[in-house]
Amino acid sequence: MKNKILLISPLPPPIGGISIWTQNILNSKIKDLFIHINTSNGINANLIQKIYKLYKYIFDFLQKINKVYIVHINTSSFLSFYQKSIFVLLSKIFKKKVILHIHSGNFLDFYNNANLLFKIYIKKILLISDRVAVLSNQWEKRFKSIDSEIKTVVLPNWVEMPKEDFMRNYNSRCEHTRIILYLGSIIENKGIHDLIKAIFLINNNLINFKVLIAGAGKAEYVSKCKKMVTNMGLVDKVHFINEVSGNEKYLLLRNASIFVLPSYYEGMPLAMLEAMSFGLPIIATKVGSIPEVIEEEVNGFLFEEGDAEKLAQKILYILNNYKLAEQIGKNNIEKISKYFSDEVVLRKFEELYYSLQGGNYE
Repeated sequence: MKNKILLISPLPPPIGGISIWTQNILNSKIKDLFIHINTSNGINANLIQKIYKLYKYIFDFLQKINKVYIVHINTSSFLSFYQKSIFVLLSKIFKKKVILHIHSGNFLDFYNNANLLFKIYIKKILLISDRVAVLSNQWEKRFKSIDSEIKTVVLPNWVEMPKEDFMRNYNSRCEHTRIILYLGSIIENKGIHDLIKAIFLINNNLINFKVLIAGAGKAEYVSKCKKMVTNMGLVDKVHFINEVSGNEKYLLLRNASIFVLPSYYEGMPLAMLEAMSFGLPIIATKVGSIPEVIEEEVNGFLFEEGDAEKLAQKILYILNNYKLAEQIGKNNIEKISKYFSDEVVLRKFEELYYSLQGGNYE
């Protein structure tokens, strides 16, 4: 391998979509392609800490930039985008190829709500990038609506397929207490409060179930959600557990019956793809790239963000339809294997890197 790739991207902690993406690619079969700069700020970092770390990342960048041909920059929107745009500009000064990889589910809101000067700046950063990587075909169209000259490429998220045949033992997930699982950050735009309201609405039915909410988040919002659980009399039904990874996460997904994602914004959520690879039916909002992955009653069910009543109906429907849930699980394993497995998607990364290096990729 003659030409390395500088990967500018955060690692856990905290556990989040981009940080897990980074962890996955640095543990993948193409890991040797990368020189990495970890840009994690931590979930509760203040502005001064973020500025200090940014200077540190820039210094690290300057130490490594002459060792690479391509710079692959992962970002979301708002402050993250402005911080990462500095590396786009620096990379172009050093005449490097740039892949700007957008993971944000609300990037268009970010762009459309910016003032004129910031819009010009955002568009300029997108235009000077050699490729703007987006998560789905629909998002490619949305970025082209900003400017048709933006050089987009679709790079979906991916997961490693579990080796165990989960559908063979699917009935064991439903024999006793059904587990409704949420896995991710506990912050307001993830809609955990809507999930709690939905559980309150179905709490009096005769189905034996419990809800596991796994993740970390803003202390104030976590406290608000726990207070809701107490006030609604759901302490025996809804349980909060800490961030999980490795075998702990594996066991949660292995034993769950349904995966719920009530987010207000998403890109292409890795947690959802992981749940699908474990054969779980999905109930999720119609945001980001989710509708391109989840076909109604084939891969799960969709609802409008904030609609706790509809979420409650969808949960109850799956809990009462075991055979449908089992078939959806089989569909999801097949879909992930065909379109979102590491074998399928990482090949697209290799092809992109090869094309940007003009055939010099080895």
